[in-house]
Amino acid sequence: MIGRRSPNLAECRLRYGSRQAFEVSLARGSQARGPAADADFRGAEVAAAVAKSLREPIDFPPLEQCVVPDDRVVLAVDPNIPAPREVIHGLLQALPLSQLNAVQVLLGEEASGGLVQQLREVLPTTVEVIVHQPDHQDELGYLAATEHADPIYLHRTLLDAGLVVPVMVVRPETVLDVGVAGGGVYPWLADRRSQLRVAHGLTGGDAARDAALREAEAVAWQLGLQLELQILPSADGGVGAVASGTMAGLRRHWRDRLTALWAETEGPRPDLVVACLPGDPQQQSWENVARAAFAAAQIVRPGGTIAVCSDLTEDPPPAVSQIGAIESGSRMAARLENDRSRYALTANALWQTSTQGRLLLLSQLHRETVEDLGFGVLESPAEIQRLIDQHRRCVIINAAQYGGVSRAEVA
Repeated sequence: MIGRRSPNLAECRLRYGSRQAFEVSLARGSQARGPAADADFRGAEVAAAVAKSLREPIDFPPLEQCVVPDDRVVLAVDPNIPAPREVIHGLLQALPLSQLNAVQVLLGEEASGGLVQQLREVLPTTVEVIVHQPDHQDELGYLAATEHADPIYLHRTLLDAGLVVPVMVVRPETVLDVGVAGGGVYPWLADRRSQLRVAHGLTGGDAARDAALREAEAVAWQLGLQLELQILPSADGGVGAVASGTMAGLRRHWRDRLTALWAETEGPRPDLVVACLPGDPQQQSWENVARAAFAAAQIVRPGGTIAVCSDLTEDPPPAVSQIGAIESGSRMAARLENDRSRYALTANALWQTSTQGRLLLLSQLHRETVEDLGFGVLESPAEIQRLIDQHRRCVIINAAQYGGVSRAEVA
């Protein structure tokens, strides 16, 4: 319970998990970042907004005019989009289903078992739901080689489709994501080696980063991706805005809004950054905890404090559970060189963040489990207010799993 506050304090509502919310008071000089408003669309409104967008894409014909009878359509869906069930329903409304040979929903490997089961229960039986497994070579097909002759393999359904429609979250590139450069497909629907190669490039110098982004853009062109659906999240983890169109058209569409959303904070870097993860169990994953922590690390002062508010229940996977014992960057680099598991990059992002300052985690995990990682433990939301009161300047990041700042913005 927060009592009467000084006029110099501003109230801010923090959300994490499916229904968790609490209010904190921020001193003057502190601020909230990320989406400022709650979801613009809820329930059936999401499907209607998606269908409307696909009937009026930016710089492209309506979706129903992009298919021919007996076509095979693949919806390449980022499982972390807000309201995935409603978004996919909107896509199906915009397609002439009776004329098509097949419609397949291809999810990235971050899809939880609960999400997959939910989609299979609510979608028409004619729509197949598939989860990409980047280590299953028999499910992959060869696309092309990179400029350095590295082979690129993608999920075979992408290569067999008459039309691929990527469905993605609008987010900047980070250590775990290439943003919009890969057209919503690459590298997260590629083989493991390609995923790691691109991710390592994003964490390298400018030349390596540019090469990784060129590779992602080349795959989008080679695959013939033209029409995309993009979702901008809201502060409560819902659907804030929807748009479809070409890659170039969507860049223009979002440019001003994203610049305002993720612009560099004014004044000195904050001592404390609180990163919140709203959303259902699909959103409460180690990958999204890492994304939130990484976004916070881009703006906190060196040696500052990062507090991640989540409803995480999953014990750390093997790659993550080892980071508490890693003492140097060379040891982490050596481990990553040999680790081809799904969580190798997640572990790297969390370790890098923890070395830049103090990392605290609010979750459903046992205290010992979190402390063994080298993280501090937050037992309750009330501790967030105490943290805020102890620091001179604080920044709150809403829907932090979707956000971040580019290198240029924090240089």
